[in-house]
Amino acid sequence: MGAKAKMAVRQRDTGKSSNGDGRSVAAEAKRIAILVLGDIGRSPRMQYHAISLARAGYLVDFIGYAGSKPMNEVLSAPGVTLRHIRMLPQPTSALRALFFIYAPLKVLYQIWTLFWLLLVSIERPHYILVQNPPAIPTLFVARICAFLVGARLVIDWHNYGHTILALKLGPAHP
Repeated sequence: MGAKAKMAVRQRDTGKSSNGDGRSVAAEAKRIAILVLGDIGRSPRMQYHAISLARAGYLVDFIGYAGSKPMNEVLSAPGVTLRHIRMLPQPTSALRALFFIYAPLKVLYQIWTLFWLLLVSIERPHYILVQNPPAIPTLFVARICAFLVGARLVIDWHNYGHTILALKLGPAHP
């Protein structure tokens, strides 16, 4: 069999691929879910992870919010599939006082959405790579999903969750 026949070609829309001899590359390749509870385009480090893992032969489900355009390398990588999380409408600044009501509802929605994406929408990953922060609810959901599907959980720690919350609540908050 020639080099062209052995080269794996993955079709982004169906997730199916062939290595030229009828066997599915998806069945042979390791899958990884990269989870960013933020704008994928504003997460350069996670984008670089996606590119590197795809180059290493992994099939990558890159999960996060749409918004800024991701790097061209991410968009054109044959092993990377973007999976967008739908956002809840944000309260206006006049309703900022309702943050303590809105925040728990938002977390419950995120929990449901992340469970759905990791357990139903994508093929079973071998690894789940999570960007932290935010830790709530990302780490909780990722840990449970990793256990349920038999995946290894990898956490990319950077910054601290309390720093993000302090930015949200302001300097006067204890």
